[in-house]
Amino acid sequence: MSGMNYRIMHSNLDQMIADSAAESASSERVIMNSQLFNHFETSKTQYDYFKYHNMEDIYDWSDRMAELDGVEKKVIGKSWEDRDLFVLIVGDKSGMKNPHKMFVDCGIHAREWVSHAFCQYLVGQLVDDSSKFGFMRTGVEWHIMPVVNPDGYEFTHTNDRFWRKNRNPNTDPATRASQIESGAYMSGCGEYRGIGVDLNRNYDAMWRLGDPMVGASKWCTDDSYQGASAFSEPETKAHSEYILSVMPEAYLTMHSYAEVILFPYTYAIDAPRPHNYLVYEISEENRCVLILETVYRSVDHKH
Repeated sequence: MSGMNYRIMHSNLDQMIADSAAESASSERVIMNSQLFNHFETSKTQYDYFKYHNMEDIYDWSDRMAELDGVEKKVIGKSWEDRDLFVLIVGDKSGMKNPHKMFVDCGIHAREWVSHAFCQYLVGQLVDDSSKFGFMRTGVEWHIMPVVNPDGYEFTHTNDRFWRKNRNPNTDPATRASQIESGAYMSGCGEYRGIGVDLNRNYDAMWRLGDPMVGASKWCTDDSYQGASAFSEPETKAHSEYILSVMPEAYLTMHSYAEVILFPYTYAIDAPRPHNYLVYEISEENRCVLILETVYRSVDHKH
């Protein structure tokens, strides 16, 4: 369009994808910080936080994280393809009786690989006594779900790098009934692009079947397909139930790709935005500290 500002992010996206796939398939392992696990045997602690790992690697890593002092792994449910949905709890180090609780999740959209990598890196930094981010563990109990959508993520490694949804076959009676009601009539459901639900459109937050739901689709073949009903997917149901059981004081979900901070709510142009006051306060220099300070009030960031 004439007059539109733009910038080229990648001159050859196809080559970038091929390179990242080759790196992911490599069997090499690198210890990025030799001080991170110096109290364990090297054979148990090798992990490259700057590589995109598949689900087998991530499950193995999570088990080893759970062996560290102050770290607990909780399996909170199963995916459509019977993979574990898990949360790593990184405990407070200060001895606070009732520490503030923070929930972070990654990988709800399968193709956003850097999201999954971020949660793994975050855990690695929190458990590292020498990390400059170690202070964030003081007075805070972290609940981190590195992969909300394990089936879809594994599919991006084995079949389709740009897959976004989970792997619901979309052929069950509930889907058929909702498809008839919405007027989509199972168009494409059960076929390649018609598999899967956009988990980020499946929560009971202004969920509406069909066209009335803003930002979602009734068509199975769309990347933003909403599912048969709110919480129709085992991943969103387990995820929601766990958050409600913990009742964290703050919640962050990591996506890619855009250099933005998004706040609820966006189900309508005129939806209330209760956090706007915080957006105005955030600056380039202290955005992270301000978020934590606003949520916890007691975080010491004098370092």
